[in-house]
Amino acid sequence: MKQENYLYGCKKIANELKKINIDIHYTTVNKIIQTFHKQGLLQPNGSWKKFLKIHWDSLFSMNFMTIDTLFGKRLYLFIILELKSRKIIKWNLTEYPSREFVKQQIIYFAYNDEENTKTLIYDYAPQFTSINYSDYGMTGVNITLASPNMNSFVERVNGTIRREALDHFSAIF
Repeated sequence: MKQENYLYGCKKIANELKKINIDIHYTTVNKIIQTFHKQGLLQPNGSWKKFLKIHWDSLFSMNFMTIDTLFGKRLYLFIILELKSRKIIKWNLTEYPSREFVKQQIIYFAYNDEENTKTLIYDYAPQFTSINYSDYGMTGVNITLASPNMNSFVERVNGTIRREALDHFSAIF
């Protein structure tokens, strides 16, 4: 079923199987698919790679990273990254990473960038998933659960910021 319908996820396959009276949990379907991939019985379709290639000129990614201060306060760094140039388009710090905070950052990003079409990749953080991106003239793409490699560009920037800047401060103190 996965090979013929490469866009079907584990939940969709589990729901389709229920229609023919096969009751199986989607996590079991996920384990079966992973086993088939490892054994070479199910070939990767490259759908994420194809998606990136098709939309490369309009792709942006967003994420939060945590910063712990010397005084025990935790701050959250919000980043919007343009994938094509690896340029940080928008960033901001907050103590409270709420949905309203993210909406304000997206409004600023949507209206202060000259690109007409934007596709914004984000993870399963509740601040991101509850926003209707079409209201701001962009397409929101939620990555698969527990797949940070699908948002690897902004994850790499987060790691670089941590290694190149923040870790040096913690080493001093």
